[in-house]
Amino acid sequence: MSINVSGEMSFKLIGPDGVVKSEDVVKNLVVNGGRDFLFSQTSGTGTVTNMKYMGVGTDNTAAGATQTALETEIGTRQSISYAHSAGATTMTATATFGAGNATGTIQEAGLFTASSGGTMFNRVNGINKVKGADDSLEITYTLTITAS
Repeated sequence: MSINVSGEMSFKLIGPDGVVKSEDVVKNLVVNGGRDFLFSQTSGTGTVTNMKYMGVGTDNTAAGATQTALETEIGTRQSISYAHSAGATTMTATATFGAGNATGTIQEAGLFTASSGGTMFNRVNGINKVKGADDSLEITYTLTITAS
């Protein structure tokens, strides 16, 4: 039996009038630190902590397994809301960057254990969302685990 872990992030850019300007879904890379985090949590060898925050940045450098942080993080990391149903193969983590937070051309995003620093679980790049000062950006990370 093999277990497959994959993830993607969806990005919804919303104008100040509440109208959705654009929506996209981008595949992500679970970095080495994210895999180590999963292994330590499931083996009981790690400290009990959660991926509690989402961060965004402006750098479009390709995602790499050894990365431990976003390349050019901007704004304040946002707390994550989780959803998972027993027996389901997916879990979602959602955060919203509201007006005045993380303004600029968003190119990268990731999940973190802390509001600054901490362990980075994943990194996605190539988002290319121009977030104005009055816009909000809703990001949903979907983690899928299947067995075959």
